[in-house]
Amino acid sequence: SGRYYFAVEAENGVGLRAQREAVVDVDATGPSEGTVWDGAGAVDLEVLGVGSPVVTQWKGLWDTESDVTLLEYTLEERRYRKPSITVLPWREVTGDLYSVQAPLAVGKRYGSRLRVTNEVGLSVVLRTDGFNVVPNDGDWVSGLVVPAYS
Repeated sequence: SGRYYFAVEAENGVGLRAQREAVVDVDATGPSEGTVWDGAGAVDLEVLGVGSPVVTQWKGLWDTESDVTLLEYTLEERRYRKPSITVLPWREVTGDLYSVQAPLAVGKRYGSRLRVTNEVGLSVVLRTDGFNVVPNDGDWVSGLVVPAYS
């Protein structure tokens, strides 16, 4: 990472000289780790009714040395003390919000991941803290109240 200065001087057979200079910025760091969360709006969603679309938002994605050129999204089922299971494979997304219908099961926990890549190919992966899927029976308000499971 850093800025490098180059100068090249050439001389021909009769003694004429030419010089050129160049500045090269080298990017060796990935993009900033912005913020990513579940749900539309400013509040992170903790529960989602089965059948509802999964909405993921993000902000603060940037790179001081080169542009962010690619955003990719994946949805995973999160399991306690076990590897996550991919529900939706990586897909390219744009903007600052992504909404998708996904096959979610009541009682499971899911979360989104966003891969942010800059123009030299360096990337970071951001994760939401996830949400639990609950029955969509109208006895709760999405994101606020979690029904008790026995």
